[in-house]
Amino acid sequence: MRYGEPIVKIRDIVLDTMVKLGNRDFNFIFTNALYEGRQEDLEVYNSLLQAVQKCEGCFIPVRVICSEDEHRRRIVAPEREINMKDTNHAKVAELYQAYQPFNPPHANSVTIDVTHLTAAEAADTILKQTKEIYLAWQNNPKMRGNGPSLG
Repeated sequence: MRYGEPIVKIRDIVLDTMVKLGNRDFNFIFTNALYEGRQEDLEVYNSLLQAVQKCEGCFIPVRVICSEDEHRRRIVAPEREINMKDTNHAKVAELYQAYQPFNPPHANSVTIDVTHLTAAEAADTILKQTKEIYLAWQNNPKMRGNGPSLG
């Protein structure tokens, strides 16, 4: 398993706690680097979707993409290491050659290309788009179905 057993256990505990809190108006943000064609990534996506469905919440998967060159430039930023994030720029080329970023097949899915955006601009874009979806979901009971899990 790519993430290792401890990470899976921690994620399961967090999702279980989220479900036990059970308030559909709470907001949770999870960040993951997911790729098409990898079973473990599909399992991560499905576990998040299922937890939100149990809470009867609004699921908004946000896919953040950028060019390979920009990704290589950003991945070595010193603040990534401070936050215990991957800083291996060689891995970027391997991932771009082997996989495509996961594209959530969900009605609320949002894709944002951040190649030419600052972190603040990307955050503003994400907030604006997710707020629009959330408000529509909140005001339209027909939108409350958050889509099926993938097999």
